[in-house]
Amino acid sequence: MALVVQKYGGSLISDINSLHKIADSIIACKNAANSVIAVVSAKVGMTDSLMQMAKAANPNASGKNLDILLSVGEQCSSALLGLILESRGVRVDVKTGARVGIYSDCNGALSVDVAAFNDSLSSGNVIVVSGFQALTSDSHVVTLGRGGSDLTAVVLAHNLNACKCEIYKDIGCVLRISPKILPNENKIKKLSHRDAFLMASLGAKIIQARAADFAYSKSVPFKIVSIDSESEGTMIDGDESAFSCDTFWVALSRFENVYEVDRANKAVVLSAVKSLKKRKCRADFV
Repeated sequence: MALVVQKYGGSLISDINSLHKIADSIIACKNAANSVIAVVSAKVGMTDSLMQMAKAANPNASGKNLDILLSVGEQCSSALLGLILESRGVRVDVKTGARVGIYSDCNGALSVDVAAFNDSLSSGNVIVVSGFQALTSDSHVVTLGRGGSDLTAVVLAHNLNACKCEIYKDIGCVLRISPKILPNENKIKKLSHRDAFLMASLGAKIIQARAADFAYSKSVPFKIVSIDSESEGTMIDGDESAFSCDTFWVALSRFENVYEVDRANKAVVLSAVKSLKKRKCRADFV
């Protein structure tokens, strides 16, 4: 059976009904004769709430105890999803906390307990993984930075030789420019690893920058897709022909987003700059 690694972002997790929708997607993939690993993020807003609680308890919160607290959001999502899948007759193995099976060394390099994952998959389980976290050599939980569930997914896809890595988001593609800035712009069907990494590094919410860097360095293809539509999404791989020298990126530091604008389309560029000025944003042209 082909292995598919799926990652479901926090924007897709708001309540039990949203987790049922994720379960539908997982079951559909499993029923298509695939083995499935589903990486889940914390419920939308939960990590921020946990951080606020930590700062209220200790304004200088950091280190092991903070990592333990912040990892709770993903553990809650994965446990609930596991319960839902069980209720629907799916054999499920929830890997979280001490059982997450992903390890971080003193330099932050990540490794995977491949044998444990393969044994579970061979038993017919759907594996649900708490994203955003790993274990140190002395079994302490560490977190992987904002958006760390993306990194969890691409690391698993690489180490387990998955045939697909799918990143599910509320907007299931990469847009040339935010619809909040300019409406009706075309979706990007394909990006190179290089461009995805550059965009993520400049703040685009495509995928965590560290995850994009890992995918780039290890040649891990992945796809940005939507759970709500059958749209094509955006494929990101090592095909440098997807990059066009006729494009450049506009980084919006205020909104922490990056958008692509066609250099040849002067009207689009001028309209984008005008819209930015109205919002009192500083724009960097790269």
